[in-house]
Amino acid sequence: MVKNKVYAIKAGRKIGLFYSWDETEKMVKGFPGAKFKSFMTEEEAEEWLNFTPEKVDESKYELVGYVDGSSILNVDGYGSGVIILDAFSKEILFEGGFKGNNNDFKSSKQIPGEVEACLYALKWAKENKYKSILIKYDYAGIENWADGSWRAKTSIAVYYKKRFNILSRNIKVAFSKVKAHSNVEFNERVDRIAKRALLSGEHVENIDGSHSLKGISDVDLKALIKIINEDGLIKVLVINEESNKIRYRFINEDGESATVTYYKKNMLCLVQGKSDSNIINQSVSYLVSLVSSNEAVIDILSEVNSKSIDKDKIKLLLGRLIPHFERDKQIFSNMLFQSIVNYDDNSESFDYTFKITPVLRLSEYYLAEIFETFDGGRERVVDNKGRHRFGSAFNYNAVTNEHELRVEFVRALNSFEKVDLVNKMYSFYNKSRSPYVHVGDDFSSVKIVNSNLEVKMVLEAAFELFDKYYTYFV
Repeated sequence: MVKNKVYAIKAGRKIGLFYSWDETEKMVKGFPGAKFKSFMTEEEAEEWLNFTPEKVDESKYELVGYVDGSSILNVDGYGSGVIILDAFSKEILFEGGFKGNNNDFKSSKQIPGEVEACLYALKWAKENKYKSILIKYDYAGIENWADGSWRAKTSIAVYYKKRFNILSRNIKVAFSKVKAHSNVEFNERVDRIAKRALLSGEHVENIDGSHSLKGISDVDLKALIKIINEDGLIKVLVINEESNKIRYRFINEDGESATVTYYKKNMLCLVQGKSDSNIINQSVSYLVSLVSSNEAVIDILSEVNSKSIDKDKIKLLLGRLIPHFERDKQIFSNMLFQSIVNYDDNSESFDYTFKITPVLRLSEYYLAEIFETFDGGRERVVDNKGRHRFGSAFNYNAVTNEHELRVEFVRALNSFEKVDLVNKMYSFYNKSRSPYVHVGDDFSSVKIVNSNLEVKMVLEAAFELFDKYYTYFV
């Protein structure tokens, strides 16, 4: 039996809920600026009709938690996304997603994902000894089931109410509704995390040698392609774009090519080409930075390289090589884990440059983050096309053959250690990134890495700088 829709009218001859299209049409047809929407449930219709943005004083709480859920047609289960911020500094204390598969909840679409995300945020807050948290959500049941405004009838509502009552003991919990898909930075970000979580862990090497990577957002993919084209080791061209997919051509310096098809609705990248070609591994090595977790990075690199990678060993290596590492934005955290895997990899290759490209990109990211701390610093080092031009912040010393930070930045830092690090980071970026990845159209000026020993030397130099970045600037 088909369930009747509920229509909510915000602007029309009458405002409110209506239960047939005929009745709704009379209220909106010919009405200037009519605003209405259909829903499958009365709860959702009321939520949309009554929604007004809230203004909450976040400084009253220790933490702000953004939560969201995701479900996709024909994809089993539901995804949860969580971002937890320090309410005062806005530092990200936790960012992650996970997938659920409870058969009792599947009919509730994305709601179980947001419920589990909220419960996780509360659990994390309590385990880390916090006393208050403001939960930012977009499904009204998160607040209304918790405070009793809505009666818990469905299985997911009953489960949530019971768990919330337990987890909310001895901690102050408040709620603030954020309108879904409203361009609120962290709300949009946690939405993408939930979608990735639903699709993550599903890298597949297909029978024909192609690779499928799920859980990649179109925003992140386009940003990565910009980075790839700036690097210059691989050219990326758009073959064609349709409403539901984009096809790219990835071409390396040997003339090998791969086709990367991005399916927007399913957030899936399909990488196709000759299975024994370098371009396949090169393409996947770039795309792996966009997956949902560091563990997924290791899993995919293990599958692509057809060998087992010890996750515990990689984490221990990270702790030894970059002891002050703090969790970073997912894409850059992934690049760092990828670099550690490359450091531990002694497999032979004709050209080893691909093993160092993640740290070359990371050096640019860390420099950009440092200049963000200066008043007006970003404007000094970014051109009108959005590209970094760090050289304008340095003077060249012909005696030492080194670049030195300009005096106004030295004064602003007011720290010998920080100034020394910035000078060395730029020197590494300038002497390593440009020769290895910024090449001409015919690839004639490219410099390559010739051995695993050279890989380790470059990576160790980078890791030492990165550790100092986390020591002095994070």
